[in-house]
Amino acid sequence: MKLKNKITIIILLTTIGFILSFSFRDDGKKNRILLDVMTGSMKQAHYKDVRLDNKFSGKVYKLYMEKLDYTKRFFIQSDIEKLSEYKTKLDEEIKNGNFNFFELAAELYEKRLNEVENYYKDALKKPFDFTKNET
Repeated sequence: MKLKNKITIIILLTTIGFILSFSFRDDGKKNRILLDVMTGSMKQAHYKDVRLDNKFSGKVYKLYMEKLDYTKRFFIQSDIEKLSEYKTKLDEEIKNGNFNFFELAAELYEKRLNEVENYYKDALKKPFDFTKNET
Protein backbone atom coordinates (compact mmCIF):
# COMPACT_ATOMS: atom_id res chain seq x y z
CA MET A 1 0.00 0.00 0.00
CA LYS A 2 2.82 2.39 0.84
CA LEU A 3 4.55 1.89 -2.50
CA LYS A 4 1.28 2.27 -4.37
CA ASN A 5 0.60 5.65 -2.73
CA LYS A 6 4.14 6.88 -3.41
CA ILE A 7 3.86 5.86 -7.04
CA THR A 8 0.47 7.57 -7.28
CA ILE A 9 1.90 10.82 -5.95
CA ILE A 10 4.90 10.70 -8.25
CA ILE A 11 2.65 9.99 -11.22
CA LEU A 12 0.37 12.86 -10.16
CA LEU A 13 3.31 15.25 -9.99
CA THR A 14 4.68 14.03 -13.29
CA THR A 15 1.32 14.42 -15.00
CA ILE A 16 0.79 17.89 -13.62
CA GLY A 17 4.31 18.86 -14.60
CA PHE A 18 3.74 17.60 -18.12
CA ILE A 19 0.46 19.50 -18.35
CA LEU A 20 2.07 22.64 -16.97
CA SER A 21 4.96 22.44 -19.37
CA PHE A 22 2.77 22.23 -22.48
CA SER A 23 -0.59 23.76 -21.60
CA PHE A 24 -0.04 26.92 -19.63
CA ARG A 25 3.34 28.16 -20.74
CA ASP A 26 2.51 31.86 -20.67
CA ASP A 27 0.14 31.97 -17.73
CA GLY A 28 2.13 31.95 -14.50
CA LYS A 29 -0.96 32.59 -12.37
CA LYS A 30 -2.66 29.38 -13.54
CA ASN A 31 0.57 27.46 -13.01
CA ARG A 32 0.85 28.76 -9.46
CA ILE A 33 -2.76 27.80 -8.67
CA LEU A 34 -2.29 24.30 -10.08
CA LEU A 35 0.91 23.89 -8.13
CA ASP A 36 -0.76 25.04 -4.90
CA VAL A 37 -3.64 22.61 -5.43
CA MET A 38 -1.22 19.79 -6.15
CA THR A 39 0.98 20.37 -3.11
CA GLY A 40 -2.05 20.91 -0.88
CA SER A 41 -3.62 17.67 -2.07
CA MET A 42 -0.38 15.85 -1.56
CA LYS A 43 -0.12 17.06 2.03
CA GLN A 44 -3.76 16.35 2.90
CA ALA A 45 -4.57 13.22 0.90
CA HIS A 46 -1.47 11.20 1.55
CA TYR A 47 -1.47 9.11 4.72
CA LYS A 48 2.25 9.66 5.20
CA ASP A 49 3.98 13.04 5.24
CA VAL A 50 5.64 13.50 1.87
CA ARG A 51 8.75 15.59 2.19
CA LEU A 52 9.73 17.86 -0.65
CA ASP A 53 13.47 17.26 -0.59
CA ASN A 54 16.29 16.23 -2.92
CA LYS A 55 15.33 12.57 -2.70
CA PHE A 56 11.78 13.42 -3.76
CA SER A 57 13.17 15.62 -6.55
CA GLY A 58 15.28 12.75 -7.85
CA LYS A 59 12.28 10.42 -8.01
CA VAL A 60 10.10 12.99 -9.76
CA TYR A 61 12.91 13.83 -12.19
CA LYS A 62 13.53 10.18 -13.05
CA LEU A 63 9.86 9.37 -13.59
CA TYR A 64 9.21 12.56 -15.56
CA MET A 65 12.13 11.90 -17.89
CA GLU A 66 11.09 8.27 -18.36
CA LYS A 67 7.56 9.31 -19.27
CA LEU A 68 8.51 12.27 -21.45
CA ASP A 69 10.96 10.41 -23.69
CA TYR A 70 10.32 6.80 -22.76
CA THR A 71 11.74 5.45 -26.03
CA LYS A 72 14.82 7.69 -25.79
CA ARG A 73 14.31 8.86 -29.35
CA PHE A 74 14.18 12.61 -28.95
CA PHE A 75 16.53 14.03 -26.33
CA ILE A 76 20.22 14.09 -27.11
CA GLN A 77 23.03 13.96 -24.56
CA SER A 78 23.33 17.75 -24.29
CA ASP A 79 19.59 17.99 -23.54
CA ILE A 80 19.89 15.40 -20.78
CA GLU A 81 22.86 17.27 -19.32
CA LYS A 82 20.90 20.55 -19.25
CA LEU A 83 17.87 18.92 -17.67
CA SER A 84 19.89 16.92 -15.15
CA GLU A 85 20.95 20.18 -13.50
CA TYR A 86 17.44 20.21 -12.02
CA LYS A 87 17.58 16.64 -10.72
CA THR A 88 17.82 17.71 -7.08
CA LYS A 89 16.24 21.14 -7.48
CA LEU A 90 12.65 20.26 -8.31
CA ASP A 91 11.63 20.51 -4.67
CA GLU A 92 12.84 24.12 -4.59
CA GLU A 93 11.10 24.83 -7.90
CA ILE A 94 7.83 23.53 -6.45
CA LYS A 95 8.23 25.47 -3.22
CA ASN A 96 9.10 28.70 -5.04
CA GLY A 97 6.52 28.31 -7.78
CA ASN A 98 9.13 28.19 -10.53
CA PHE A 99 8.62 26.18 -13.68
CA ASN A 100 12.07 26.49 -15.23
CA PHE A 101 12.63 22.74 -15.45
CA PHE A 102 9.26 21.99 -17.01
CA GLU A 103 9.56 24.90 -19.42
CA LEU A 104 13.06 23.84 -20.46
CA ALA A 105 11.94 20.23 -20.89
CA ALA A 106 9.01 21.30 -23.04
CA GLU A 107 11.20 23.62 -25.10
CA LEU A 108 13.83 20.94 -25.76
CA TYR A 109 11.22 18.29 -26.49
CA GLU A 110 9.46 20.55 -28.97
CA LYS A 111 12.79 21.42 -30.61
CA ARG A 112 13.72 17.76 -31.05
CA LEU A 113 10.25 16.88 -32.28
CA ASN A 114 10.50 19.58 -34.95
CA GLU A 115 13.92 18.27 -35.99
CA VAL A 116 12.54 14.76 -36.39
CA GLU A 117 9.55 16.06 -38.32
CA ASN A 118 11.82 17.98 -40.71
CA TYR A 119 14.03 14.92 -41.14
CA TYR A 120 11.22 12.62 -42.19
CA LYS A 121 9.64 15.27 -44.41
CA ASP A 122 12.96 15.63 -46.26
CA ALA A 123 13.29 11.85 -46.54
CA LEU A 124 9.77 11.52 -47.96
CA LYS A 125 10.29 14.23 -50.60
CA LYS A 126 12.35 11.85 -52.70
CA PRO A 127 10.58 8.88 -54.28
CA PHE A 128 11.63 5.45 -53.12
CA ASP A 129 13.50 3.31 -55.62
CA PHE A 130 12.77 -0.31 -54.79
CA THR A 131 14.88 -1.57 -57.70
CA LYS A 132 18.15 -0.52 -56.04
CA ASN A 133 20.01 -2.86 -53.74
CA GLU A 134 21.22 -0.62 -50.92
CA THR A 135 22.70 -3.24 -48.64
